[in-house]
Amino acid sequence: MVLAEDLRQAVLQAALQGKLTEQLETDSNVDEMLINIQAEKKKLIAEKKIKKEKPLPEIQEEDIPFDIPDNWRWTKIGKLVEIKNGFTPKRTDESLWNPKEIAWFTVEDIHEQGLIIHQTAQAISKKALGKSVNRLIPPHTVLLCCTSATIGRYAMTEIELTTNQQWNGLVIGEECRYVICSEYILVWVSS
Repeated sequence: MVLAEDLRQAVLQAALQGKLTEQLETDSNVDEMLINIQAEKKKLIAEKKIKKEKPLPEIQEEDIPFDIPDNWRWTKIGKLVEIKNGFTPKRTDESLWNPKEIAWFTVEDIHEQGLIIHQTAQAISKKALGKSVNRLIPPHTVLLCCTSATIGRYAMTEIELTTNQQWNGLVIGEECRYVICSEYILVWVSS
């Protein structure tokens, strides 16, 4: 069993370092792609479809753990995804839990289904969400636990949902949806 896990980790590491495929001259130009992403982001901000975000610090030499192919670039995950955090409605207020209208994710759902979430054991009412519609997580989003004993656990949702406060949804930005897929984010968090 240990050998299988070691092999899995070695394959993941090789994939993240770009060592599993040959880099072809016909591959997209990453610099052009990054320029297009920034242009799309500016357009979406101007159209008020997304909010302008605080600039992230540039990647420093000491941040780079290994070499990558020449046509790859290091970037902060926050430039590719919007991080949506969860919450727990007050349990004593029945109107926040009934009617059961919005799927509400907890670690219990991973225990029942594994890494791909098709349903949740619990649900909340639309009233519980209130004006916080930005806490709704769309399908094909990676969920990552950031606190408590289950820190580092992850899954991907196939349904729209919201989560408790232990979880964050790594929602691929609208400007990046054509250049990155949620399956890659899932592999990345597993490493």
